[in-house]
Amino acid sequence: MNKKILIVRGDRQNAKALSFLLAGSGYQISVQTSASDAIEAARHQRFDLAITDEELVENQSELSLVANLKETQPNLPILFLAEEKTVDCIINCIRAGVSEVIEDSRNIRDIIDATNSFLRDQYNPSVDDEVTWDDILEVERLLEASAAGAQATEHVSSAEVQKLEKKLEDTLKDRDEVAGKLSETLANLAKARVLVDELKNQNGMASTDSEIAQRSAELDDRERKLKEMSAKLSQQKFEVESQLAELEAQQIEFEEAQKDNPNQAVGGSPVDNEELEQERARSNAQRLELQATIQDLQREIQIVKANSHGSEELKEEIRLLKEQVQDSKENIAEKDFIIEQRDRELSDLRDQSSERASNPQVEELEDAKRLVEIERYKLQERIDQLELEKRLFEESHQKSQKEIQVERRDAEITLREMQNTIKEEQLKLKVDQATLREEMRQFEQARNNFQEDVQDLQSKQAELRKMEAYLNQMERSIKVNGAMAAEDTLPKPNREEAFGTIAAPQTDEHKEAPVMGSESSQSTENPQKPEGWGKPNMEKKAGRGPLRIGRRSSF
Repeated sequence: MNKKILIVRGDRQNAKALSFLLAGSGYQISVQTSASDAIEAARHQRFDLAITDEELVENQSELSLVANLKETQPNLPILFLAEEKTVDCIINCIRAGVSEVIEDSRNIRDIIDATNSFLRDQYNPSVDDEVTWDDILEVERLLEASAAGAQATEHVSSAEVQKLEKKLEDTLKDRDEVAGKLSETLANLAKARVLVDELKNQNGMASTDSEIAQRSAELDDRERKLKEMSAKLSQQKFEVESQLAELEAQQIEFEEAQKDNPNQAVGGSPVDNEELEQERARSNAQRLELQATIQDLQREIQIVKANSHGSEELKEEIRLLKEQVQDSKENIAEKDFIIEQRDRELSDLRDQSSERASNPQVEELEDAKRLVEIERYKLQERIDQLELEKRLFEESHQKSQKEIQVERRDAEITLREMQNTIKEEQLKLKVDQATLREEMRQFEQARNNFQEDVQDLQSKQAELRKMEAYLNQMERSIKVNGAMAAEDTLPKPNREEAFGTIAAPQTDEHKEAPVMGSESSQSTENPQKPEGWGKPNMEKKAGRGPLRIGRRSSF
């Protein structure tokens, strides 16, 4: 199958037992016992099904674990194990996005059947790959047989055995009570048959005979089903008793082994830790299987009780049928009484006026008798028609109930799909919001870069104006003095800040020129053009992005 199942349950023992059985069915299992670990696993792996229960704290109020799993994997189907199916529980599960709610979370057989059914309906695997409950039980029996053939013994506490024995005794008592009720029901059915036979002998109508035959066939079918159920319960009782006997024998062997080797548990045991863990797992699985069997027996007993109630309903239907037959008999008796009166009148007329009576009067009386018989036949047809209409009405009512259930299931599926669509749209909206925030951040960064470029340009323009003023002063000084001696008298701009420190080399061709109005001569320096002139400042500032707005001006 290669289907991954995520199991998140509050009880670690139940989670391990369920994972062991599902792994035997061919599924890949991931067991988690906390909501945070389950959500983390759902973020890193893709699962085909998730199973959780209401024992977790996150699933007791608003099913937050289910909502987080659906948010992590929107298309993940989830089976929710509830102690009892209530209206509030079903509504909360539908709102959270649960695919199916399973009652009685301790019944592992129902959980496995629901899992197989759900994945089979969803993925349609081949019949050869499907593992049934009988296959699992067969594997368990083979494992138990191999374990019994080996020298390893399973440790089963006496308290657990007593608990199982107590449950078995309660189940057997319930079975005996149900058997007594079944015997009473069979006696009532026999009485009902006698009553039906009496009604059949008293009434000679063909339609009533067919109705009684149909009811009798239904009663026979119910009796046969009840007998089959009783035989099945007896067989299951024998199987459970044999399993308990095996457990007791294993316990006795274990106690004898402890008596023979009292220091074996304290010292070194020949059985490895892994084998002990496997034996404990088998013991737990066997105990859970026995509990599941006992629960199945109790459920079947309830079904038998329901069937006994169904037989009581049959008795009520027979009583109603008897009343209808009695009404029909009264109507027919009334018509027969009228016919007898007419016959007596006819015989009296024939006796009194045998010589005077005319043939037309006798014919009229015979015609009246035939009309009464025709009315009787029409009345019986009317009764049959009413019965047919009643049966058709019941069938139409059952059909309408099934259609209502189908429509309700379709509505639940549609609601679940709409909820999934809404969650997907919310997820897309979150992604769009994150994208918009990223674009806004880039825009802010570009705007900051633009402002820095503007400030840089303004500073360069100010430096350019200073340099132009400096050059103009030097040009005027050269024109007036004929030399560069004015450099020592004029204020110079800070050239180290604008262009960096530039060394002005001296040459031999420079000569000393006298300055007007001074006694001593000073040597003049020939100013050189800075290396940074005509080249843009390509130094990048820290924190600036790749986007540059505007064009640099060179000088």
